[in-house]
Amino acid sequence: MILRVDDLRTFFPVRRGLLKRKVGEIKAVDGVSFSIQPGTTLGLVGESGSGKSTVARTVLRLYQPTTGTVEFKGRDITRVSMRRLRPLRRHMPMVFQDPGSSLDPRKTVGALIGEPLLVHKLATSREAYRKRIAELIDLVGLPETAADRMPHEFSGGQRQRVAIARAIASEPDFLVLDEAVSALDVSVQAQIVNLLEDLQARLGIAYLFIAHDLSVVRHISDQVAVMYLGRIVEIGNRDEIFAHPRHPYTRLLLSAVAVPDPVIEAKRERVIIRGELPSLLNRPRGCHFSNRCPLVTPECHEIDPPLVPLSTTHAAACIRIGEAT
Repeated sequence: MILRVDDLRTFFPVRRGLLKRKVGEIKAVDGVSFSIQPGTTLGLVGESGSGKSTVARTVLRLYQPTTGTVEFKGRDITRVSMRRLRPLRRHMPMVFQDPGSSLDPRKTVGALIGEPLLVHKLATSREAYRKRIAELIDLVGLPETAADRMPHEFSGGQRQRVAIARAIASEPDFLVLDEAVSALDVSVQAQIVNLLEDLQARLGIAYLFIAHDLSVVRHISDQVAVMYLGRIVEIGNRDEIFAHPRHPYTRLLLSAVAVPDPVIEAKRERVIIRGELPSLLNRPRGCHFSNRCPLVTPECHEIDPPLVPLSTTHAAACIRIGEAT
C-alpha cells in the first residue's frame, strides 16, 4: 500500500466580529477514507466545491488535518514535524492545474526541472545535473533545446509537460495531479493523459488524479471515488462505477457525459441535477444530497447514510441503494 487515508477531516474555522470569535466551521473534508496501491491511479471526481483539492492538499500536509490519519508507505504523516516531513516530500510531489502560475517565469525550463535535484541533493555533480535534466526533458516529450528557453515560449500543454518533468525529477513513488489537464484543449488533454500513463508504466508511480471530466477519469483511473460536500458518496473500481453506478449523484454525473455515438446519444435519457451545491456552512439535514436527489424521501432528511459495502471493491452511501440501479 503506497497511501492509506482513514477518516480524514479538514475543518476551517469561520470567525467574525472585532474579536474574531469563532462562529462556525467549514467542513471541507468530512470523514474521507481511501487507499492507493503502488503503480495504480485513484480518480477523485465531483463538482467544484466538493472538497477534492482540499483532500489532495491535506494528504500532502499543505493543510493540517483536523482529525484522521494519512499513512504514506506505512507511516502516519499527519503528526510528523515539518523538519521530518521535508525529506518525504520528494516522494510525493504535486502537479497543479495552471502551469502558467505554478512555474516561475524568471527561470529557464532547465532550472525549473532541476530545482528538485538541488533541493533534495540528488545531483552529485554539475555534469550529472545537466544529464538528468536532459533525460527528463526527453522523457516528457519536449524538444532538446527546451532547457535554455523560458516557460512563456511554450504552449499550455508543453508547460504542463515541464511541470510533470519537475514533479518526477525527484523519482517519486506517488504523484498528486490536481486538475492537471482541465485547462488544456481536448486534443492536448489526450496527449498529457497518454504521457502520464506511459510514465506510470515506466516508473511505477501511483497517482491521485483529481478531475471533473469523467471521460478523462475513466481513461486513466483504476479506482474512482465520487465526492459530494466533503464526503465520498461512492467508491469502487473503474468498471463498477461506470457500468453499475449505485449512488444517485454518481448516476447524475454520468448522465452528463456525452457519448461519441450520435445514435446512442439521441436515445439516451439525460438527467439534470436540480438546484445548486449547498453551502458548506449550511448543509442539508440528514443526507447531504437530499435537497437535489431524485429519489429523496422524508427519511433522507433525517438519516445521514454511511458508506455501505456492495462488494469487496465497491461501496456507496445511500439508504435507497437498492433503488439506485
